[in-house]
Amino acid sequence: MKNKLWSRFLLSKHHRKDLDQLLNHVPGPNSKIKVRISWFFDILEWIRREGLIKKSETFQTGETQAKRVQYFLSVLERNEEWKKNVAKTFRSIMRDTRGLEMFLETGVSSQTLATELVDRLQAKILPAVPKENELSYILSENFQHERDIEWLRQLDSDTVKKIEELLNYDVSPDEKNWNRLKEDACEALALLVIQMQGLGVSSQIRQRLTETNYQKIPFYVLGQLIEKYVQEKDETVRYVLGEQAEKRIDECYHALAEVQQHLDDYGVSIQIVFQIEKIESLLSRIERILCILQSQQMDPEVLSRFLEKLVSDSIQRRSLLSLANQNFSLLARKIVERTAETGEHYITRTVSEYRGMINKALGGGLITAFTTVIKFVIYIIESKGFLVGLLASLNYSLSFLLIHFTHCTLATKQSALTAPALASKMAGIENKKALDDLVDEIVNTIRTQVSAIIGNILGVVPLTLLICFLIRLSMGREILNPDKADVVVKSFSLLGPTPLYAAFTGVLLWGSSLIAGWVDNWYAYHRLSPAIAHNRRLIFIFGESRMRAFSIFLKKNIVGIAGNVSLGFLLGLLPLILHFMGIPLDIRHVTLSSGALAAATWSLGFHIIESSAFWLAVSGIIVMGALNVLVSFFLALFLAIRARKIQAPERELIYKALIDRLRYQPLSFFWPTIKA
Repeated sequence: MKNKLWSRFLLSKHHRKDLDQLLNHVPGPNSKIKVRISWFFDILEWIRREGLIKKSETFQTGETQAKRVQYFLSVLERNEEWKKNVAKTFRSIMRDTRGLEMFLETGVSSQTLATELVDRLQAKILPAVPKENELSYILSENFQHERDIEWLRQLDSDTVKKIEELLNYDVSPDEKNWNRLKEDACEALALLVIQMQGLGVSSQIRQRLTETNYQKIPFYVLGQLIEKYVQEKDETVRYVLGEQAEKRIDECYHALAEVQQHLDDYGVSIQIVFQIEKIESLLSRIERILCILQSQQMDPEVLSRFLEKLVSDSIQRRSLLSLANQNFSLLARKIVERTAETGEHYITRTVSEYRGMINKALGGGLITAFTTVIKFVIYIIESKGFLVGLLASLNYSLSFLLIHFTHCTLATKQSALTAPALASKMAGIENKKALDDLVDEIVNTIRTQVSAIIGNILGVVPLTLLICFLIRLSMGREILNPDKADVVVKSFSLLGPTPLYAAFTGVLLWGSSLIAGWVDNWYAYHRLSPAIAHNRRLIFIFGESRMRAFSIFLKKNIVGIAGNVSLGFLLGLLPLILHFMGIPLDIRHVTLSSGALAAATWSLGFHIIESSAFWLAVSGIIVMGALNVLVSFFLALFLAIRARKIQAPERELIYKALIDRLRYQPLSFFWPTIKA
């Protein structure tokens, strides 16, 4: 019994009925709708079947499924009885089903992002409820993959005309009202416009338009116009109203562009992005239905293209990835743009800027030396538990904030910020000058990262050694006992998990830049600067001038505060949480680790430099620096490229140009050529 069930399970995916069997058992037009729909599903399953057709004939289209449609029609041409039965059954299906929901909801998103997400998840998991009286059910159940769109596109005009001829073949007097598509389309148009009008004049959209009078907003005007169009009986007047509606649709698209621009200027809300996508999909559907209704007759070519678009929208409507791409791409782009603005400050182009970066990095290294020593003190006081993670997080966060407000630099933080700045320059790189300028900027970025890492290490190592000397001098003891120092040296070994931990730290560095960009977008979207500056209670407590100054301070520093605090807590708490979950990941930050190795070397004595363990640790730190920078840089660059929709051919041009630059001008990666 088990073997039989298993074999049926394996066969179920590829089980298809033969065409002869289907045409010999066509259900009559008066049979149950469930039986007719099931037979029609079998026909579509036969069309979608892979493999050659029994008879060898020459067809114009290239797709197997499109050939099967043509073969199906040619078989009916050779057998009049089959053709008559199939035509009557097809017409009876259209007679007993409604197209309203197909026109109205197929491929159109729900009202809210949360509802849409739930709907798509349920569609992935749960079987569809049979709705034999709905054309939308037939469509969604039989067209679920991109390959279904392909064979629909391969149907040429002759094939489409033959399908139309089949539907109208041998129509008897009692079948005159079998086609209700035009009435359903007209009714759907009225309902679609009501939805679009409600969304278009909502406060989220209206407040981002220059037109303040709701009666003049294009969405409202289009709604009024379509209402007249649907109610108009005179075909000539109706045609003129339809042309006016098409012009109003263009105005609606311009209004949406204005809303998008407002989001670009003042921050993005995912819910509003979803609302814009919803309005766009409604406008597109209204435009296509108008195109069908405006034609004097139901043009089969127009219907065919409309069906193709319906299928495409239906497939997209089922995709979770599509939902994510649609609604997070603008937010990603906004985060990228805001981090790009910050990242511009971390790219040096001249010798003077290069030296300035080294000086800033030296300052960052000096501050990190104290961070390293305090970290060891925390571990001495509290060896384990949540408290040590919290204290370490506060230590890192305060240290990074101090680096930020003293205008110093921590090298590894720059990489996630400079990548979006590079991606913003990737437009038009087919032009040789634009490509050369981009490569120059990439080389400048790499060189800046190298100088910053060197500056950090030159700052952290000597000062850590000096602090260790002062601790010995004042307290008569080392900051690390020999056993702990030996563990520290071995923990940085290139042969251990150091590369993995360093790559993980690169991910956290990139994550902190995302958090910073998101917070900046949230701050701008909610207009917190003017809200803080004009808050009556805060002004009463602190004074108007102080609140104005504080709002300006926050506007300038919100990215830095969010990025530094989030990085501190990611480095301090996240490894602890992962260990609790049984995931043995740790952090390896090049500047912090350089300071730790310096402290361990002091405690063990300088003779340690003669050991292989020491040089393995040094090698590990070199790899650590490379991975910290490269992982965070490439993750940020990947997000920026995706957000700006830069395609593979452009990326290949960049890679080739970079390789050529490395081959012919390798020193430019380490020293600037511009002196000024």
